[in-house]
Amino acid sequence: MATILIVDDDPNVRELLAEFVRTLGHKPVNASTGYEGIELFRANHPDLLILDYQMPVGTGADTLSAVRGFVGGEALPVIFVTGSPLAAVKAHVADPRVRFLSKPVELNSLKAAIDTLLKPGQTPPGPGRP
Repeated sequence: MATILIVDDDPNVRELLAEFVRTLGHKPVNASTGYEGIELFRANHPDLLILDYQMPVGTGADTLSAVRGFVGGEALPVIFVTGSPLAAVKAHVADPRVRFLSKPVELNSLKAAIDTLLKPGQTPPGPGRP
């Protein structure tokens, strides 16, 4: 069982993602803002981060940048979920440890991304790591 931190300002999306993560046998931890997500990252040391790209308080890009600065965050796999055009988001986040999904999230695609990113050896290492 992995701990998966879900950061999304929309409570309906957050709860849907949390329930889906539970059905996959993982433990969801929910945050409603990027700032709360950073605090919960530090408190819970998740195995994976599902992160909304556009939030009114603490954007997804800002949150990811902060998490990457903490021990354990450098190589944390991330799934960005967004209502923004994927090409624009990908242009702002050049990181091989990040996957991108459009909202509304297709649950089969989310499961595939989670399975891939949590599989040992599937996520490219972070900077300075073998």
